[in-house]
Amino acid sequence: EPPLLEHRNGDIVNYTVQIYSVDPAVLAQPELTVNSTTVSLTNLGSGRQYRVTVIAATSLGKGPKPAETFVRTADGTPSLPPSSVHVNQTDVHKDNLTVRWDPISLESQNGRLNYVVYYRAKNDFAEKSVTAPGDASSITINGLKPFTDYIITVAGETSRGVGPRSEEKTIRTDQDVPGAPTITRVDSIGTTALGVSWTSPADPRGKILGYRIVVNVASGGQGRSRRAAAVNSSSMVVLADEDDTFKTIGGLESDTEYSVEMDAETSKGWGERAKHASIVRTQMIVFGAPEGLEATKVTEISSTELRVSWNNVTADNVTTTPRFYIVSYGQEGSPTSDFKTLPPVRGLTQVLTDLTPYTYYRISVSSNGDASKTSTVYAWTPEGIPGELASFEILEPDDASVLLQWQPPAMPNGHISYMYKYWSLVTGRTPKATTTVTLRPDKLRSVGGNHFRWRVSDLVGLTEYNFVMQAYNLRFSNWTGPESGPELAKTLPGRPGPPSALRVSAERDGTLAIFWGLPRRPNGEILSYDVTTEWANETGSPSTLTTIHKKGRSARFQLVAGLEKRSRYRVAVRAINKQGYGIPSEGENRTRIVVVGDRAPRNVRLRSFTHESVVVSWDEPKSISKLLSYNVSVYKNGLLLFPPETVRLGNVTVRGLPSFTLLSVNVVAVHGDGTTAESEQRYFQTNSSAPTCTPRNFAVGPTNSSSLHLSWVSPPSSGTQNSVTCLLNGVLCGFTMRYWIKDSTADVRAKELSPEEHHVILLQLEPYTNFGKRNSCYMQDGGPGRS
Repeated sequence: EPPLLEHRNGDIVNYTVQIYSVDPAVLAQPELTVNSTTVSLTNLGSGRQYRVTVIAATSLGKGPKPAETFVRTADGTPSLPPSSVHVNQTDVHKDNLTVRWDPISLESQNGRLNYVVYYRAKNDFAEKSVTAPGDASSITINGLKPFTDYIITVAGETSRGVGPRSEEKTIRTDQDVPGAPTITRVDSIGTTALGVSWTSPADPRGKILGYRIVVNVASGGQGRSRRAAAVNSSSMVVLADEDDTFKTIGGLESDTEYSVEMDAETSKGWGERAKHASIVRTQMIVFGAPEGLEATKVTEISSTELRVSWNNVTADNVTTTPRFYIVSYGQEGSPTSDFKTLPPVRGLTQVLTDLTPYTYYRISVSSNGDASKTSTVYAWTPEGIPGELASFEILEPDDASVLLQWQPPAMPNGHISYMYKYWSLVTGRTPKATTTVTLRPDKLRSVGGNHFRWRVSDLVGLTEYNFVMQAYNLRFSNWTGPESGPELAKTLPGRPGPPSALRVSAERDGTLAIFWGLPRRPNGEILSYDVTTEWANETGSPSTLTTIHKKGRSARFQLVAGLEKRSRYRVAVRAINKQGYGIPSEGENRTRIVVVGDRAPRNVRLRSFTHESVVVSWDEPKSISKLLSYNVSVYKNGLLLFPPETVRLGNVTVRGLPSFTLLSVNVVAVHGDGTTAESEQRYFQTNSSAPTCTPRNFAVGPTNSSSLHLSWVSPPSSGTQNSVTCLLNGVLCGFTMRYWIKDSTADVRAKELSPEEHHVILLQLEPYTNFGKRNSCYMQDGGPGRS
């Protein structure tokens, strides 16, 4: 408002407007001289406090300054992220870590500021956040999981929203003592040994260094053993390597009950201990039938039938004919009251029916019902088809995965694993093809006692799926149990996955052509794409640091021109749906100076693939004089595999390539004035070849007088073995096991096993005989046959 009339002292000719920022106290803009009583002040900082004065002037000069007016502009979002985001090693613990940063500069805050720290596990898209006040430079994130990689970013936040995030940092939390392993099975192996099988902890909390198995004589005595006083009641402790899943515990007493416990170790120490639910008894030493039957034996008929046969009773070398024989049998370890006694027979054989597959039976044969003339034998029934799962349900769906949970069948009938099938349900459309997945037993983790869980990933968001599950026998994969389900699950809405098939090429000097496909997991309707090109050279001064191009929902191509020559650019494309920005799909390319008129070699072709070589041919470039030679370069993961190979003709056989590896190749022509541009990049994969290392931890132990139990672990995919670098060189297709009577290789027997099988029982072997054994693995070689 103008001064009061009595204070004007003349005609007002203009007004001088001054505006100062409060912090720092400097003149925000040059003074403005205006003739009106209204003025708009623009280009001020967001969320900043200013003081404003207006001075009136007559023809004789300016009047006094009135009282200042204070005003704050509205908040904006921060224009920059905090810098120097880092985590000190001393700030990393098993369940928390402290993130530190340098504050956002005052001119980039654009309002009253807080800091938001975003974090998520590397393999989990569910992001969480914590907030720190604007004057803070660190915050501690609690409630983390041990030995887990977390991706962390930090951003500024005002009342108008969140600013750009800092560069991602990946931090791994410290280790902790591990959870308990799962003891899947304990079997009696002969009269003085137990075989213990287990899976690694569901919650390892670190790198597992090994296992400790503790075997104790069961509380309450040794059952029928008469040597109770002679048995040492102290624990037997056996150690196992980190890759072991089976161990034979020897040196035990026969016909004695034992309990088994075990725990795992990380660098932080021994973890939680698991205890096997059942007491296991070693087998009884059978010295033969007292004063009566002799040479009693058992032969297998099927998984539910056994045939028992015996010789006649002898006395004083004279064969006598008793009136009858009585056979009784039951599961070993069950009360004798549960044993079944068959009607008397006069022959020398009896068939036992309605047995439980893969169960240890105790069988007694007596003559004339005389208990003093009884022969006792022990036998396993063969494995059979598994029963139906005890339960099956689906838990914890998110935008890209669901969690399957099930209980093993009450009647496993042998060594089993599991397989599941699923298919999507799309309203008004034909259901998509069924996906079948077979689970390896050494990858399963048990939870809550007798439950297993498995997370199914790479699903599409906001989609209904049907799941069914069943058990199958590890020795005979076509022996599958009844299906449980189908169970219906619906994934949640989520952000889109990365665009597929990102490809970047240098179309011409200083220009990049960027191509991409629809994300495999759009998780809803794609609204648009962001295409980013970012300067990636270590030195130099770019004309453009980062450029973002907005593209419509149907776009699959972007041409970026005006880039620096001889420069590297990082390219990223990310999709956007209603849930927000998705994960970017990233790639790199390098532009080159191309002499005007030059043309690159054309029509690069690949043929005659093997596991270590490929034939490359091409057509010569057009309009090139003084053509001297060609340089052929092979790349792995964008890096040159070895120095370029120089040739004079338009083809070459490139050798010395790694097996079963995705590679790329391009060709450059050399002429009198230099080199041409690179040809198009051609991608190929070499064939597979044999593994370089053998299966590990090969162990064997007798189960009875005519069978052996063998176990092993797949060959390593890295490291060394006997000074040989270990490479799988392909997709593991199976194992071949050979066995023969020791010192006699005339009769070599063989078994081919699936890649999921890591143990086997050899039946119908010669009693009390030494066997040699060898286990090898084989791969598909991409052509007919195997290597």
